[in-house]
Amino acid sequence: MYERCLQAWPDYHEVIRNRKYGVFHLIKDTLNESQDIRQVVIAGAGLDALGIEAIERYPDINIFEIDKDNMGLKSSLFFNLSSSPNPNIHFLEADLCDTLCVNRVLTGHGWNRKQPTLLICEGISYYLSQCIVDRFLTLLMPRRTIFEFLKREEDLTFERAMIARQIFGIILDACKLSEIVRYSYRDIQASFEMNVLERYSLMRLEQMRTGSNMFFPTEESGWIEVCLLGERTADIGEN
Repeated sequence: MYERCLQAWPDYHEVIRNRKYGVFHLIKDTLNESQDIRQVVIAGAGLDALGIEAIERYPDINIFEIDKDNMGLKSSLFFNLSSSPNPNIHFLEADLCDTLCVNRVLTGHGWNRKQPTLLICEGISYYLSQCIVDRFLTLLMPRRTIFEFLKREEDLTFERAMIARQIFGIILDACKLSEIVRYSYRDIQASFEMNVLERYSLMRLEQMRTGSNMFFPTEESGWIEVCLLGERTADIGEN
């Protein structure tokens, strides 16, 4: 799938590099500034090394990686291959669409809803309906959320909108999905009742990471964004 995306846009790797830079930048900022956040939930973690990188930098934080597949394999690799594996990272299997299962699995491994949580949603918002994301947020009630999303086509240049459409068409086909979900900041604030604290476009992230804007010269040239969300303005799940 990745090779097909590169065929659609040969510089696609720059999207991934900037996205991951932005997510880890916000992890560092959030955990350094909010000393009371001692647990991190990474939704749809897959085989990505984000949680492992985070536990290396913050060994006293409890990190819960959760996804419906490959967590057993990832756990086995981590604890068998690491010379001194940190027990504060947990690789948990659950379908994010089943919030009862997610709650049972998380609490069974030490996650506490009453304690402040940092939630990370990277690379998954386009695959889940707004309703499912909303239920997940209602369950976790995170203090802070790092949310990466695909922008609406009207917020992009025509050329980049067509590139993004082609790339996510490839992803749609490869993952056997019925649709891809897009957001604007207005959507996020209205649908999830959460304030946007920080916004990072691909233009801004490329400038921060490389000192220039070779691939993303304008705000409208990047089709994903990474943002930091605050607490929900209302616990709509308990009304």
